[in-house]
Amino acid sequence: MNLKLYKKAVGMAMILLLLGGLVVVPAFAAGVIHGNKDNPGQPVDIKKFVKPGQTTIIDMYSQYCPPCEKIAPILASVAAKRPKTQVVKLDINRPNVKGSIDFDSPLAKQQGLNFVPFILIFDEQGQLQYKGQDAINKVLEWNK
Repeated sequence: MNLKLYKKAVGMAMILLLLGGLVVVPAFAAGVIHGNKDNPGQPVDIKKFVKPGQTTIIDMYSQYCPPCEKIAPILASVAAKRPKTQVVKLDINRPNVKGSIDFDSPLAKQQGLNFVPFILIFDEQGQLQYKGQDAINKVLEWNK
């Protein structure tokens, strides 16, 4: 296994350990928007979800990804705790791809994804501040 893949695997394992004891709450609570509900897996303009005056967290996920399911209640909690924060969930799986993470979807390819959850955090001015593992770490920090 090359070093890059090893680091990603270790990072995802640490997330699972950190999130292991969570109680599941509805993923689409107040402050959480399903951004591509009608068109999952298709390319999107990320910037259309970024609102001035709000922190925007973009969560690209797959329903077949256990870490994605584990972080969903944390994202909902962060949205609830931080009044000027919205979470936008983008499903990378196309409807016809069942049982596995769809890294071949147009959305996954558009964003260059090779792991999920993949999170982007935009500040109140609409500037990208964190992405990937750094964004996950920031979300976990905000949830404390």
